[in-house]
Formats: sequence, C-alpha cells, structure tokens
Amino acid sequence: MRHILIIIGTANKGGNTDTLAERFAEGAREAGHEVQKVLLGNDIHGCRGCGACQVGQKGCVIKDIMQDIYPLYAWADTVVLASPVFFATITSQTKAFLDRLYAIGKEDIYPKKDMMLLMTAEDDSERTFANARRYYEFINVCFGPDAGTYFAGGCCGKPGHHSVPEKHLDGAYTLGKNLK
Repeated sequence: MRHILIIIGTANKGGNTDTLAERFAEGAREAGHEVQKVLLGNDIHGCRGCGACQVGQKGCVIKDIMQDIYPLYAWADTVVLASPVFFATITSQTKAFLDRLYAIGKEDIYPKKDMMLLMTAEDDSERTFANARRYYEFINVCFGPDAGTYFAGGCCGKPGHHSVPEKHLDGAYTLGKNLK
C-alpha cells in the first residue's frame, strides 16, 4: 500500500484538474492505496528566499497552508502534482509548493518520494505540455523518481462549466489503479 499525497495546484475546486485528480485518486484507492488530496487554492505563498529554514529555524517561517502540508509530505511515499496549464507550464501555486519544499532540505538534499504529474489544458497539442515536462524532469532529480505522468489536453469549457474528456478521466483512473 502506498501513501499518496495529491497536490492540486489551482483554486478551481471541481474544475478540470481537480476532477482529473479525483479520478486518479479513485483508481488508487480501489487499488488499496491511501490518498490525501490538498487543493492549494489561494492559500499558499511563494518562498521569500529568507533562508531562515536553513539556519536554525524549525521549518518555514511563512504561516499558510504549507504548515499543514509538511506533515502530509513526510507521510507520503508518492507525491502527485496536479496542475492545469494556465500559461505554458505549471501554475504559480504548484511552483510555490515546490519552492517551499526548500524548508525540508538539508544542503540541497530532499526526502525522496516517487513523483507523478497530472496536467490539464484546453489545447490538445503535444507542445502544450513541453515546458512543464522539462521542468518536471528537473523536479525528479531533486525530489525523486518519476512514477508516471498523464497529460490531458482538450479539456474545454466555459468558466463554471468545465469538461474533461472521458478518455482522460479513464486514463487517470487507470494510472491510479495500476500504481504498484
């Protein structure tokens, strides 16, 4: 059994990325894994680069949702980043989460976790996810090996009326269900 932490890097509860992440979670739970989901929303702040976490402080000095996430991160053996593409890559919330993991590193060495990436975008071209894919490869060097990705293009809809194609919901579910 895995302990899976899904970090949803958007403020759109019930939106395309949240929906895709939930289908992944359903598959993972059905396979016997324990899953915790966190919607970052607008409750996360970026790293200030103050360095206090590295010089005797006990963790990050910024008091926001990350204070609740750090124990979940420690609990997890698998971390799933779920992010829409808003402008060419992962969202600012997802990036803030990753930057704030600096507080748990020692000399730029971080606890290793199996990492996964789920992404949604309106556009359905392969290049849509290219920047995020490259950045994710760097994340894998820092935080742990790639355990899988799913890129769901063609997620259209008007504000308040989101739409993830059924093939992508099925694909995310299967990825979660087949996680060993």
